[in-house]
Amino acid sequence: MDEQNINQTGTEPMPIKLDVSVRPVQSDKNLLAFASVTFNDQFKMHGFKIVNSEKGSFVDMPSSPDGKGGFRDACFPITADFRAQLTTAILDGYDKQIEKMQGLVQTAENTRRAPPKQKIEDQIKAGVDKAKRHITPPPAAGNRAVEARA
Repeated sequence: MDEQNINQTGTEPMPIKLDVSVRPVQSDKNLLAFASVTFNDQFKMHGFKIVNSEKGSFVDMPSSPDGKGGFRDACFPITADFRAQLTTAILDGYDKQIEKMQGLVQTAENTRRAPPKQKIEDQIKAGVDKAKRHITPPPAAGNRAVEARA
């Protein structure tokens, strides 16, 4: 066993289960989405940001103002391995959410919409035309049935 992977009790650390939820945003800047992560079904953190840069997308840790005009991370991974695991999970969650949203848009575009309603004037005209086609002409004078007289 590697000493770095052994905790104080002498056992290897448990794998960390990460459940990610992502909320994409429309922004005119580099912010793509916010994310929340639940760790081992025990602890949830909000405020992760998925940001786009010239080098690609990256995850910005939750932060708060430092009082000097900047920001300070409120939390951060200690090991490079866990940082990679956390970043990968959040970016994968973002990709899945974008694919899901694109699928919903495609479904909506493929859904057949009801035709727009006609104006009332057009409906009346269509009804009159239909009625004219279904009216039978009166019988010719020579073909009249003899009416019974009372």
